[in-house]
Amino acid sequence: MNDAFQMWVSSLRTRLRADLDWLTREDDPAARMRARHLNHVNRLTPLLVGVGLANALLLIYVMRLSSGLLPVVGWSLLCVAWSMLALRGWWERHRHEAQMATPRAVWRLTQGAMAISLLWGVAALMWFPQGNSEQRFLVGMVVLGCLNGGVLALATVPTAAWSYLGILTAFSVTAAVVARLEYLGIAITLLLLYGGAQAWMALVIARVFSARVHSETMARERQADLEVARDQLISSEKMAALGALVAGVAHEVNTPLGISITAASTVREGLVGMRSDYQAQRMTRESFEQALDQAMEGLDMLDTNLLRASRLIKD
Repeated sequence: MNDAFQMWVSSLRTRLRADLDWLTREDDPAARMRARHLNHVNRLTPLLVGVGLANALLLIYVMRLSSGLLPVVGWSLLCVAWSMLALRGWWERHRHEAQMATPRAVWRLTQGAMAISLLWGVAALMWFPQGNSEQRFLVGMVVLGCLNGGVLALATVPTAAWSYLGILTAFSVTAAVVARLEYLGIAITLLLLYGGAQAWMALVIARVFSARVHSETMARERQADLEVARDQLISSEKMAALGALVAGVAHEVNTPLGISITAASTVREGLVGMRSDYQAQRMTRESFEQALDQAMEGLDMLDTNLLRASRLIKD
């Protein structure tokens, strides 16, 4: 039994390490994965701040008469300060969402989650034990609501969600012990079971989100490969069409050029013969006119076919 439990723990540890290795790896894919997870949390920041301030105002209104002025004012100022810092960070990251993120950015988010969980934990420890039954019910509902909402918002970054959950659960258990609840054992058991379920839910959400980001990345890479292949195919088709066009033009141009070469050769032979007759003093008026006619005919043919070849090349 002990060996089986150790094997289960070892298997769980290995699986967790594989699921969350992107939190600490230094390569570019892990940096892009961290940025997507952090950007998702950042988009929810205004909603979380608004809900948190509404819950804080509700607690302050209900507990204003049951607690001293100083704790209420101090806790309120802390809530406002944290809200302003959170909104400032959201605004800076909202305008230019990061494409890459370091493990240090994950640690900063985890620190912020720990700070807000401490704030709500102090509220539970400060007001739950001294409240009446109705006030305890309200404080418990608000704290559990913040617990659930915070874990859901931070779930894509499990380390932040687990830190938030662990601290707030510990303060809630402490508040229940200090309040000396009648069913203390049952309350603590329910809190721990609820916290365990929330921790597992955060891990599942992180896995699903990571799988979605991975699928989108693979789809973009395949799309890029398809676009490259398409461009290469279009280029090949263009080259094939250009080759066919060049072959057709060459065939069309070869005919008038061939005729032009033949006509030029004929004119040259006629002039050579006329020169020979002249040098041998055999040239007559009739032979001279015949040679001129042949030369003019050849030149006309040469001019016509060269013009035809020129038009084919231009068109």
